[in-house]
Amino acid sequence: MKRLILLLATAIVMALTVGAQTPFFKKCENAKGVTTVFITKAMLEMAGDIQGIGISDKSLLKEKIDNTQIVTADTSEGCAYVSKHLGLISASEGYDMLMQINEKNENVKIFRRSMPEGKTSYVVVNKIHGKIAVIIIEGSLSIEDLMRCVKH
Repeated sequence: MKRLILLLATAIVMALTVGAQTPFFKKCENAKGVTTVFITKAMLEMAGDIQGIGISDKSLLKEKIDNTQIVTADTSEGCAYVSKHLGLISASEGYDMLMQINEKNENVKIFRRSMPEGKTSYVVVNKIHGKIAVIIIEGSLSIEDLMRCVKH
């Protein structure tokens, strides 16, 4: 009986979090050569209690971040697929580019998009040596919060 209740609770939580995934993430979810990770608010709240995770202000995990989505590709096929769908993160989709860095074989872009209820989506796209990593952080956090989060 406990197992059934746990299974139902897990299914409900997963169903509720699926709607929070961005169109870009959904496109990349089952692509060959692409790895996707979706981290819910509940998991981030648990991580806030873990020591040594390299975040100086862990209260941000609990209070301001709703979810984190990660898409990576390290094969030519996966990189081509992810690059093809990066158009879903553009000005026409409501994203503003905040910063771009080009150095040798590395390219980093940071985007921001306003969402309903005062929420914001931040996207970091990192291309280096034939690999791509895209990190999407959604929640009620500001640029200052992000800087506070990673400040050592």
